[in-house]
Amino acid sequence: MVNKHAYLTLTGVIALFPGTLVHAASVILADCPAFTANENDAQKQLKTPELIASTISIDTQAIFDTRAQDTMAIHRFANWMHYDTRESVVKRLLPFAPGQKITEYELAEAERILRSESYLRDAKVTAEPDCDGNYHVKVTTWDNWSLLPTFSFGRKGGENKLALGFEEDNLLGTGIRTTVRYKTDDQRSGYQVDFRSPVPYLSHATISTRLMDNDDGQLVQLILDDPFYQSSTQHMFNVHYESDQRIERLYQNGGTRNRFALDHDFKQLTYGWLLHNDQQSGHYGDVLRLTAGITQDSTQFTLPEFERAASEPLFLPEDRDYLYPWLGLEYRQAEFKVMSNVYLIEQNEDLNLGWHHSVRVGVDMNTNQTDSRLFHLDFSSDKGYQWQNYLLLLSVQGQSVFDGDQHNQLKLAASAEHFYRIDDTWSLYSKQSLVTSAQQFRDQPVVIGGDTGARGYPLQYQHGEHSALLNAEIRVYPKYNLYKLFDVGMVAFADVGRAWGGQAAMLNESDSILSSVGIGARIYASRSSHRNVIHIDIAKPLLSSAFVDSWEWRLQVKNSF
Repeated sequence: MVNKHAYLTLTGVIALFPGTLVHAASVILADCPAFTANENDAQKQLKTPELIASTISIDTQAIFDTRAQDTMAIHRFANWMHYDTRESVVKRLLPFAPGQKITEYELAEAERILRSESYLRDAKVTAEPDCDGNYHVKVTTWDNWSLLPTFSFGRKGGENKLALGFEEDNLLGTGIRTTVRYKTDDQRSGYQVDFRSPVPYLSHATISTRLMDNDDGQLVQLILDDPFYQSSTQHMFNVHYESDQRIERLYQNGGTRNRFALDHDFKQLTYGWLLHNDQQSGHYGDVLRLTAGITQDSTQFTLPEFERAASEPLFLPEDRDYLYPWLGLEYRQAEFKVMSNVYLIEQNEDLNLGWHHSVRVGVDMNTNQTDSRLFHLDFSSDKGYQWQNYLLLLSVQGQSVFDGDQHNQLKLAASAEHFYRIDDTWSLYSKQSLVTSAQQFRDQPVVIGGDTGARGYPLQYQHGEHSALLNAEIRVYPKYNLYKLFDVGMVAFADVGRAWGGQAAMLNESDSILSSVGIGARIYASRSSHRNVIHIDIAKPLLSSAFVDSWEWRLQVKNSF
C-alpha cells in the first residue's frame, strides 16, 4: 500500500564516478495506488510488474535553453536556424506504443535507444500513474545541432587540397541523414552522396545509400536494415550490397610502399531470430539470438596501369572469391550503466558491462580458392567491470578463413582499457592492445604507426605478423565549457609499441620498440550530432630515424577522448 503523498523515484541504472551522478529511466509513484519496488531491485534490473502505457506524450527540447541567464545571441541564432526533431520521429523511435504493457527495464531501454541517435543529445523517459491503474509515459528529448557545413582549402607537397559540402543528420527534423561533399587531395578527387532514412511501414527499419564517384573509381553501397531493435524484438533482417573500385595505398617506413587497384563486390542476406529473452530475477534483458545468412565476397587486385611497366607485383594481394552460407549465435548479458567522462567529455554515455559474445561459422561453396573446402569463422567477446572509481573494459575479436591444410589465415586482436577516476578533475587511462596473425591478407596488414595509436610516428610505420601497443594517459577534465558549445579536456600521454614477425617485417627501417611522449588538448563539440572530439597533440618520438620527425604537431578529429 502506498501512502497517498508518497513520492518514490526508482532509478533503473545508476552509474557513479565521484562527483558525477547520472540518471536512467524513472518510474514516479504519486497520488494513486501503484506497484512498489526498492532501489536495489532497480539497480540490479530485476523483473518488475508490467505497466499499461495508456498514453504517451513527447516533449522535444531545442538545442539551447534560452531562458538561462548566460544565453547569448549565438544560442538564439542556433535555435532559430535549427529544425527541432518532430514528435512523430521520437514516437517512431520508441520501442513501445500506447496501450502496450511495459516494464521499468523497457523505460531505461527506451532512453538508451533515443540517446543512440546522434541528433539527440539526451533523453528522459518517465511513467506517472493515473487513478485508473494505467500509466502516462512522458518522453523528453534534447536536440543536437545537426548541420555541419564543410569548406577547407590548402596546399601541401605541391598538391592542392579542397573539401566542400555539408552533412545533415536530422534533415528538417525528420531523422533523415544526408551528406553531399566534393573532395580533392593527393590521393583522389571526387564526389560523395550519403542518404539514410526510416523505411515507411517498417517500424524501426532504415535504408541507407552511399555513392562516390572519384577519379580512381566508384563506390555504390545499399543497406536495408531491420535490426534487433530492443531486447524483445523477435526477428531481424538485413540486405547489404556494395561495389567498390579504387586505388589503395600501403605505407611503410614513412612512405608509400606500394599501390594497387582494388575491385570489391559484396552481397549479403541475413535473417535472425530471438531464441530467448530472460525475464527472470537478476537476468532481466539477457538475450540469446540466432542469425543465418549467405555472403558473396569477391575482391580482385591488379597493378594500376600507370605503374605496370615500372613495378613488380611483390606485395600484390591475392584475389579472393568467397560464397558461403553461415550461422551465427549471439548472447548479450544486460548490465547497462549510464556514465560520463569515459569516451566523451561531460556527456551521458551508455555502456553495457555484461558479457557480449558472438560467433559466426560458414562453409564456402567455391572450391577455386583451394583444393579443399574453406571455412569462415568470426567471433568476438566483450566484458566490463566496475569497482568504485575503477572501470575495466575487455574485448577480443577473431577472424579466420581456413581449410585445415595450407590455407589457414587468422587474425586475433585483444584489448584491455583501464579507467581510474582520481577525483572530479583528474583520471588515469591506459590501454593494452595485442594483435597476432598468420597468413594475413596483404591488403590488411598488421601495423604500428600514428594511425594505430603510436603517436608521433608515420602511418603504418612498422609492419609484421604481430603487434603490441601500450597507451598511458593522465587526463584532466577542468569542467571548462566554451559558450555552451565545446567541452575542453587536457592530456599527457606516453605510447610504447612494436610490430614484428613475417616477411613484411624484414623491410622495416627499424625493428626497435617505438615509443613517444607528449601532451594534448581535447575539444568536444557537446551540442553537435557528429559527436566529434578534436585532438590537438604535440608528440615527441623517442626513436631517432631519418623517416621519423623529431617532434610532431597533429590535429585530428576522432570519436573519443
